[in-house]
Amino acid sequence: MVSRWARMPATTSLRRVTTRGQQQQDRLLLRPLDDDDFVWPNLDTIAAAQRKFGDKAELSRLEEGDDGVRRTDSRLWIPAEATNLLRRLCIIAHCGPQGHRGRDAMLAHLGRIFYVPHLRQCVDRFLASCLLCHHVKGGKVVPRPWSETYR
Repeated sequence: MVSRWARMPATTSLRRVTTRGQQQQDRLLLRPLDDDDFVWPNLDTIAAAQRKFGDKAELSRLEEGDDGVRRTDSRLWIPAEATNLLRRLCIIAHCGPQGHRGRDAMLAHLGRIFYVPHLRQCVDRFLASCLLCHHVKGGKVVPRPWSETYR
């Protein structure tokens, strides 16, 4: 019996296999704020997105401030077509020091500072792609009837 324990352990060879799905450059990150390529948006970025995606009819309804950024009701206007900027704003509103905040907190935070057309749909789409929220929060709780001992 002891002789079996004293011998050298068998070696196991391991090989890492990657699939095409793992080789995507556009992978979802667990904590996007920790990404080295994350760039914080500033007023220049917002103004550039407004110039790039704003049409004449929409821009005429907005007020332009001294800093060149357009606002409506004192909230910064973010074009719905500026998906990269919207994603960065959602990351900041969602992945803050308070943890991964839910939809209502994100809508309140973003809606207080920014005016985004169809903000609720943007936030819902972002939350559906958050890997950590899916892992931690899980699915819906199914109510079960009380057992005989608790009645």
